Amino acid sequence: MHKIPNVHLGKWGERDAIRILFPGLWNADRASVHLSTAERTELYEKGIRPAVVSLHEDCTDWPATYQDEVWRARRDRGGFAFRGVPLGEWCLPFFGDSVREELRRREVRWANGLKFMHQVRGLKGATHHNPFANNPQGALREFLTTVGLPTIIDDNGDDDDEWWIDIGLEVHSPGYCMEWRTDSHAKVVERVLSITSQQSQRVTSLGSSKYSRDISSHLLDVSGCRIEPGVQSSGLYRAVYFQMYTTDKSPTYHPQGRSHGKALSGEQILRAKEAPAFCRGLYEAYCNSALHHDSNARIEVRVPLEVGHRALRSLPDNIIRSSLLAFERAVWW
Repeated sequence: MHKIPNVHLGKWGERDAIRILFPGLWNADRASVHLSTAERTELYEKGIRPAVVSLHEDCTDWPATYQDEVWRARRDRGGFAFRGVPLGEWCLPFFGDSVREELRRREVRWANGLKFMHQVRGLKGATHHNPFANNPQGALREFLTTVGLPTIIDDNGDDDDEWWIDIGLEVHSPGYCMEWRTDSHAKVVERVLSITSQQSQRVTSLGSSKYSRDISSHLLDVSGCRIEPGVQSSGLYRAVYFQMYTTDKSPTYHPQGRSHGKALSGEQILRAKEAPAFCRGLYEAYCNSALHHDSNARIEVRVPLEVGHRALRSLPDNIIRSSLLAFERAVWW
């Protein structure tokens, strides 16, 4: 789903975002999920702005063309400063249908079948429960209440998979840094997704385009992974995404540009004042982590909301133990 061309429409509260997905633009040869300049122009000038005009009438905060906004937002020294424009609450229920209708009237065929995605992020670990307890549904209801979504979980499959949720399982051992064994990927995937061993071996093979390994500390036998199972290997819970990883990235986690962690560029290395400060801070962070920072192992799976309370509840203790390596903090850091 995340490979479908899409555009970020805006925020819905502090944690939520709204995206528009365009299934009609998908093809195997398309290199980017971002809309091209021509597609953005059509979307704004033939869809979004006319929809706002039809619903709102007053369109003084909306630029006349897409290029007008690009020109306004461009900074003198490079980069952009785009702005958000709020919509009245009264017109929100009609906005999506209005955008669809305006694009249809203007024959923007690549936008046929567009879908809106409500994305809730930044709430990892907001609720916890024992995976072997009898009330995982209660934890799921608590999470839905936290994000202000309906708390009725339809267990009959009638919601047509419109809502998806990431369910996680975390393993912790005090005083240790936990790491996944590379040779454990297939058996963990087999059990978590409830698929056959042949399917799990195929989807975790190095030749699979749906499988990526994340090597830890240049140790080939120690790694997590990311998998897009596909329809044939989605298993009992119809999973669309699966990952195994550890939390040892948190002391250096710092998303910026293409980097997800603290990074030092060649240009900065040549600046005598910047490189020593960076290296000193990195060294101190690792020394402090060796004394105080454990690292946990996590499994996450993305499944339809209706089966969220059943996922990740059937992983035996012996599989967890045989799939993990435990390093003392001082050794790992």
